[in-house]
Order: sequence, then C-alpha cells, then structure tokens
Amino acid sequence: MWSGMAAAYSSVGARALDAVGLDEQAQERFFSWARQQHEGKLVDAVSDMVRQGSRSTKALKALGQEYIRSQAGGYSDADLESMPLPQGARFFRESNGGPLMIEIAGWGRTTAQGAIRSGVLKLS
Repeated sequence: MWSGMAAAYSSVGARALDAVGLDEQAQERFFSWARQQHEGKLVDAVSDMVRQGSRSTKALKALGQEYIRSQAGGYSDADLESMPLPQGARFFRESNGGPLMIEIAGWGRTTAQGAIRSGVLKLS
C-alpha cells in the first residue's frame, strides 16, 4: 500500500513539474537543487500535495519555476519575452499557462529556459 501511494504522489509531482517545463532529467537536477538550497520549501511543497485539506501542487510548481529562473540567470519568462531574438527565432506557448518555448530556424524548438541552460540562446 505505501509504495502505491508514494508512486501516485510521485507521478502527480512529476506531472506538475513537467507542466512548468522541467522534463524527467531536469527534475532530477531540480530535486538536488531544492534539497540543497530550499529544503524547507521542498518539504512544505510536498506536504501541500498530500495534506487532506489542500492536495495542491501550486507550491511545487512555484519552486520549480524558481529553479528554472535560477538556472537562467534569474530571468523570468516576461523578461525573456521582451528580449530581442536572433533572426528566425520566436517565443511561443503550446498551451495556456505552459512553459515559454522558443523555436529557432534550423535548430528546432525547446523551452526558453532549456535553450539558455544549454547555451543555444545566449543572453546579453
């Protein structure tokens, strides 16, 4: 029973982090960062997920977004959207409230934050 409950909450948390733009590999880095830098926030976020009264992923998503900003030099999506892009590149969102994406001609598409982390998009 316990392993089934843990798997269910793990799945809910993974979907919440995926919704803010953290894929499976990024989630591993996120949890390492959160345990080292924001253990209290992480415990509170997980508690919110399992607490009978709230059952909310809002705090986990907010912590995920904080991680993304920390990995992208502190830039928010709004900051990024206002920056000039190279020719043939554009920002977009695949869904309302989804992560900010970038499409670069001849390269493809990814999250804007992922493009910054990988060095594909250079900020000045």
